[in-house]
Amino acid sequence: MKTIKSLRDIIAKVIRGILIGWAVILAGLAIIPCLLQLGFMAVLLLVSLLYNPKVDVTSPASQYLAESVLRDCNIGTGRLKKVRHGYKTMPSFHGDHFGAYAIEISDVDVSALTPERGWTRGDQMSGETENSVWGAIQWFKGKVKWFPGGHELKSADMFVYSPPQKKEWDFSVVLLRLSDKMVFYLYVQT
Repeated sequence: MKTIKSLRDIIAKVIRGILIGWAVILAGLAIIPCLLQLGFMAVLLLVSLLYNPKVDVTSPASQYLAESVLRDCNIGTGRLKKVRHGYKTMPSFHGDHFGAYAIEISDVDVSALTPERGWTRGDQMSGETENSVWGAIQWFKGKVKWFPGGHELKSADMFVYSPPQKKEWDFSVVLLRLSDKMVFYLYVQT
């Protein structure tokens, strides 16, 4: 009888151990994902608090970007006077972000700002170009105070260059304000 009782005790201890083991495993399966998610959210919060959307406009990267914008939109090289402002959002998980720059140039050859070279005067803008530019400006309105607003866009003082898009959802536009020789560049990458 004593052997049967001790055998029952051993079996009960083994079953109890198995149940405790399964309880620990199930608790771990529930807790570990929660802890990982909390850690991931803490890292994202910290990164977003430390991220500064203002761009160092004196950096070689900003200078190179400004020169390439001027070259690509047929304004020409060697006209860069100063990059005044820069703004770039933090890329999302998928890499989506947008940026904007204000570039002061030394001179403007108005005769080169023709539709054949990709330029449209603001007060003559219509159709798809107008819709795209208005949409882009409205999309980040208020985030970049120094970027020209909609009221400036439809004037004879503003010229618009909208380069061919490389991807379906990417977008960029260049605005040139004649009165102060400022070039504004906006891009959206998705």
